[in-house]
Amino acid sequence: ASTAPLAVYGVGGLETSIITYEVRDSLGKPISDTNADTVFFFLTGAPTGGGAYVAPQVVVSNAAGRASTTVNSGTVSGTAQLIAQLYRDADGLTIRSTPIRLLVHGGLPDQAHFSLGANPVNVPGYYVIGMTSAVTALVGDQYGNPVAPNTAVYFTATQGVITTSTGFTGSNGFAGVTLFTGNPLAANGIGTVTARTIGVSSSTVQTSIPILFSGHAFIDSLRVIGGGALTVAATTQAVVGFRVYDERFNPLAAGTGISAEVKGGASAVASDASPTNTLPDAISQYWTDFRVIVSK
Repeated sequence: ASTAPLAVYGVGGLETSIITYEVRDSLGKPISDTNADTVFFFLTGAPTGGGAYVAPQVVVSNAAGRASTTVNSGTVSGTAQLIAQLYRDADGLTIRSTPIRLLVHGGLPDQAHFSLGANPVNVPGYYVIGMTSAVTALVGDQYGNPVAPNTAVYFTATQGVITTSTGFTGSNGFAGVTLFTGNPLAANGIGTVTARTIGVSSSTVQTSIPILFSGHAFIDSLRVIGGGALTVAATTQAVVGFRVYDERFNPLAAGTGISAEVKGGASAVASDASPTNTLPDAISQYWTDFRVIVSK
């Protein structure tokens, strides 16, 4: 078999593979053209959903007992299996080959199928060197398949240090690197990580995401929502708002706990903080504005 990995249609890679089988007798010798037999070919696997096929599907063995066919890749990547089969007329026995595995890789990177993410996106490392965020690119081709393994993706960062600067995709189209906190630092604490690769016709395929290096915690803007004094009775309650953020007004890192307690009011209590009492991994200013309900 010419078993070099195939590529999906239209990306400039190898789209066909010629497979040759040899039919032998019970002594292990190739059958002659006098005893030629008809071989049927069957292709299965994910690539068939994208038009992968085998042609011809039926072949009569030649004088050397061989029968060849060609597998065509289609538009869906994955693993395909080819089986050859014949029917022995003398006793009606079906004889099958062991499956041949064929890999169909995705095409070149496509902008519409290029994604970038980080975990976490909020790193509490503005004043700490060496804290990390795992940055991952997902690279797909124009058909939505993962690109061929070992496709190079180049990463850059405007804040901190990112290593290794070049990642290579695996079998599922993912390429990952690590971002370390450190200089340079953005004035507002929010830097940008960019990933880029090469697509069809040598076009640049790229995308960027923001990553926050958060700092020290501050609480301010404590107030009664609606104004007035903090006054509650058995049948009334008050909503108290406040802001929690770092010195650049960005949200604190994931896992930060937010709580409030009431002092000086007999039996008065404060509810859990809203929208949450434990911060998620986020950059949005939405996660800096909180409130609690004070009641008896």
